[in-house]
Amino acid sequence: MKISNLIRPNNSIVDALKRLDESALKLLVVVDEHNKLLGTCSDGDIRRLLLKGNALDSSIEFGYSKNSKFIRDSEFSEKKALEICNEYHVLGLPVVDSNLIVKGFYSLNRGMASQTQQKIVRNQLPVIIMGGGKGTRLKPISDVFPKPLIPIKGTPMITHVIDYMKSYGLNQFYLTLNYKADLIKAYFSSEENNNNITFIEEPTFMGTAGSLTLLKGQLNGDFIISNCDCLVKIDIQDAIRQHKENRTDLTVITSIQNHQVPYGVIEYTDGGRIKKVDEKPMLSFPMNTGVYIANCSVLEFIKQDGLFHMTDLIDVLIENNKKVSCYFISEKEFIDFGQWDEYTKAISLLK
Repeated sequence: MKISNLIRPNNSIVDALKRLDESALKLLVVVDEHNKLLGTCSDGDIRRLLLKGNALDSSIEFGYSKNSKFIRDSEFSEKKALEICNEYHVLGLPVVDSNLIVKGFYSLNRGMASQTQQKIVRNQLPVIIMGGGKGTRLKPISDVFPKPLIPIKGTPMITHVIDYMKSYGLNQFYLTLNYKADLIKAYFSSEENNNNITFIEEPTFMGTAGSLTLLKGQLNGDFIISNCDCLVKIDIQDAIRQHKENRTDLTVITSIQNHQVPYGVIEYTDGGRIKKVDEKPMLSFPMNTGVYIANCSVLEFIKQDGLFHMTDLIDVLIENNKKVSCYFISEKEFIDFGQWDEYTKAISLLK
């Protein structure tokens, strides 16, 4: 019952996201300076804090669950802990003594592995995968292979995307094609790679959003858009739930990224007088992953002449007072295959 996921209420949202990534327990235990239980904090709690407009450096003090379930060490057994987790649908339980001092943590995470393979299909949305780009960031291999077929651990990157979507009950796919389209169609023409895919071939390079206009009349309601060179390892059905409940026109799956500046950053006043040197600071910011949930109404805002990218669509929707929102995920829940330095990192992250 070793515990590695303690956090204080004055810790920041960024701190909580990092701890969730590091612990792999999907639940943090919030304690005071004496390790007395105050509550628990999940990725859902963090997501709600961010959706309320809280900055990344805000504390989690007003966002964690203060009525969390727990089990006393004097009556602990794995059987009883499992029963409580299943009854109240929680991912784990702090184990406390008679004074509510945290002594351990029971995680349902590993025990749930077999259950999570049988994911409940709540929403059947079509998935549009953008596969028409030239993959210039992956030259010279993209001179031979179209980007969707570049292998990650022996499997084309697009297959990783499709398989993950299928694991959440999504099984209708549209694949937009342009560069080396025949090779991609040949790969998916074999029976073992048949994944219920409809090919949409661009007459010219149309941009990441432009090719969506080729699907007018084939889409009704909501649908998912994904680049072929990235993977978001999240409960995609939960993202769909948020999109529908908030009646959002476009939901952008948004990863909180952390990058360390390799130099001392200088703060100065008038005349160049130095106030402070912040040595190698860590910067955190929300980043567009290239995965979206959209309503078919957004198709009317896409220009059909020339290149039109998803960033252009976002700008136009905002200008027209349409609802464009984030679904926040952590740094490690986003895997980018699309450039060489990230490609090698992706191989180590993909399991």
